[in-house]
Amino acid sequence: MDSKNKIVSPVLANIFHSDPLASFLFRAQITPYFFVICVLAYCIFYSFILPLFFNTLSQSIQDWATLAIICIIFPLTSGYYCWQPYTIQDMYLSISKNITNEELNSNKFEMLIQPMKSRIWFYLACLIAVTQAVYFFIKLLSPPVYWQNANYVMMVAFVPIRFFSYYMIVYIIVRLIGTFVGINNFIRFFKFEINPLHPDRFGGLSGLGYYVFTTGLMIGIFGIFFGLHFLRIYSGLGDWSLEFVVELTFYSLATPALFLIPLWRAHVLMLNNKKSLLNEINEKMSAVYEESLSDLRSEQIDPENANRLGALMKLYEVTLKSPDWPLNFEMASRFIAAIAFPLIGPLGLDVASSTLYRIMLP
Repeated sequence: MDSKNKIVSPVLANIFHSDPLASFLFRAQITPYFFVICVLAYCIFYSFILPLFFNTLSQSIQDWATLAIICIIFPLTSGYYCWQPYTIQDMYLSISKNITNEELNSNKFEMLIQPMKSRIWFYLACLIAVTQAVYFFIKLLSPPVYWQNANYVMMVAFVPIRFFSYYMIVYIIVRLIGTFVGINNFIRFFKFEINPLHPDRFGGLSGLGYYVFTTGLMIGIFGIFFGLHFLRIYSGLGDWSLEFVVELTFYSLATPALFLIPLWRAHVLMLNNKKSLLNEINEKMSAVYEESLSDLRSEQIDPENANRLGALMKLYEVTLKSPDWPLNFEMASRFIAAIAFPLIGPLGLDVASSTLYRIMLP
């Protein structure tokens, strides 16, 4: 492993140091796919097997919105929580290849990602998760009685789902914020070489663009919750509660921020590098042009200067068209689709199916 690979290895070490659950999953070699299957199995056991045993399965099925949150959103959130550290690792590994330093200072890099190593995040995640689990358990003790609070077994069985959902959400958010800060500091402290003609079409920073796309997948998972609530409102089963409006407002503000913040400093870096290259080419082109113009006036045209001028003009045109964002239209479209479809998909599918049903069976 070379020096450029060594500096990214502390990323996973720091994440796992602050998160015992992620560390256990890594040491047990549990993949995100297997983790999703395990979580989904427990969700199915809670949502269908236990209600069947206690004769509340019909009530459980009627509460389809809660079932969707438990059996879809929670397993997907679990999978993203398990997968996220590796996306961060790959992103740092990718952009580190553009560093021009002969020897990267691993101590400096360690300082940049140090915040993710703190154990305070574990205590914060546990505090929020325990608070939410206790709050909802107390809420289940209150009437009316339905399938989730039909007996103490059902109430206790839901506690792990409530606890680990908030535990993982806290860590997902902490990792996002820590990564955003780390990216900005990484680009600010290290000298990068941006190649406008890089095969990835992102100046060599494609890893950063793909990481932003993975955050879009995470936003899409949370968007399913809002999409289901929109469907409940449309169906007359839900309302525009203050809690929902606050959550939707936060979601609407966070979505563009999660897209732009990690890309902005890279955009500034690529834009400055592009301007520097254009200025350098322009200076050389001006010098060759003046020399060629002088030869023209003395009626001694040098074909070599004419060829150099043509090559420089073509190089200037190619550099001018080079990207100044570490993503393209295709990647941005994927990000938008990842967050938009889960948000409007449930309601759109219901409206489309209802319209089709009325057309076919008037």
